[in-house]
Amino acid sequence: MKLIIIFGPEAVGKTTVAYELSKYTNLKFYNERLLEDLQEKFMGVVDPYLTYKLRGNLLEGFVRTKNEGLIIPYKWNLANYEDDDYLEVIRNILKCAYPRHTHLCFIELAANKEVREQRNNNSMRKFLKGQDSFPPLDEVESPLNRYNSFPDEFHSNADHKYLYLDTTYMTVSETVRKIMTELNLYK
Repeated sequence: MKLIIIFGPEAVGKTTVAYELSKYTNLKFYNERLLEDLQEKFMGVVDPYLTYKLRGNLLEGFVRTKNEGLIIPYKWNLANYEDDDYLEVIRNILKCAYPRHTHLCFIELAANKEVREQRNNNSMRKFLKGQDSFPPLDEVESPLNRYNSFPDEFHSNADHKYLYLDTTYMTVSETVRKIMTELNLYK
């Protein structure tokens, strides 16, 4: 079982890259929007606690399948320990199901703010997120949050692989090819 977590700031391309990467691998694309849409449809509101519980139940069910793995785009606030707890829950679910065969990969995406602002309202982002428009990045990014790591904060080790990509001058296709090559994900 392979678990790929793609993280980075708003509008860096996490969801788009995860979606495209799933097309070229045997890994499934996890889109949290589906859980939120389900809640909206049945309850008329999205409850973060319920999203957390549904996510855990979905992942526990997923590991019982014969799927090769999962790609999760995640806006990981590195300044928030609750986000670390969420990732530890995912890791534990997979390690319990596949104690010797779980391959965890963290892919960190970065891009300069001007490029992210351009990407903020592109058609693929609107499609994948199910929204018609997004507020400017200055309205959604707080200086108290941190979505990219400090230099040397992450490394590959025996427990997981780590890949940092600055996508400022990369297309989605180039980013996907780089990930597939670095992580040997070809079918």
